[in-house]
Amino acid sequence: MFRHLNLIKANSKVIFSLKGILCMCIIFVYTFLTKSYLVNDTFAFGQTIKNTFYGPLNLGDNIIETFTWVLYQFFIIFVIGNFIFKELMVRAYYTIPRLGNKSRWHIDLQFACIISCVIYFALGFFIVFIINWLSNSASNFNGLYDVIKILSLLSLASYYFVTVYIINVLVTKNHVQSFIILLITSLVSIKLGYVFKIDKYIPFNQGIISKHITGGFSLAWSMIFLIILIIINVVISDIIIVKKDLSELAH
Repeated sequence: MFRHLNLIKANSKVIFSLKGILCMCIIFVYTFLTKSYLVNDTFAFGQTIKNTFYGPLNLGDNIIETFTWVLYQFFIIFVIGNFIFKELMVRAYYTIPRLGNKSRWHIDLQFACIISCVIYFALGFFIVFIINWLSNSASNFNGLYDVIKILSLLSLASYYFVTVYIINVLVTKNHVQSFIILLITSLVSIKLGYVFKIDKYIPFNQGIISKHITGGFSLAWSMIFLIILIIINVVISDIIIVKKDLSELAH
């Protein structure tokens, strides 16, 4: 038990390097500044978070909104993806024999990924609150329940992206290619959801707040939907990993 906890902790530390944390802070400061015109007169923290992480409704309507969403959403995916790729290509040769079970190694990897997603957005929310409080001393913690729900949704949505990436990289054996496939799929999903009004049923659109507001579907729906899809993806990944030997994972 302690061995697995230590491995999860060690994996999370690798993901959150000092350089990575600095980049994350810069990204979240930038994200807040692009929405400062919306949050300057907003006192409730819950509404501030909604405005800051609103996300794109359509690709061409607001280029800055789309770019900002891609920046904060896919930075953590790229960092975690790079970590996973190195685990599969190199570290698995040393870690799996020590654990004695490929499935346990895979599940530990998954836990590290979801924990990292939660930490990432918790850090972002903290930075947003600090900047908002410094610029608006009347800000308060009203809407804290909404903050928790949005944190849960964004973390689950990002983790879903990660589970899709893992399946991609197990097939392609290429980090950059898997990342680009995921990015293009997400952008196409935003457009399709807007054109055909089917955001509620597109997995990649579940973590975009604007889609919920215009589409009229709840955060709870998205969280349940994402959890089901995540479980399916994790099972698929586990089947692939267990069936392959160590040399096949890397080559």
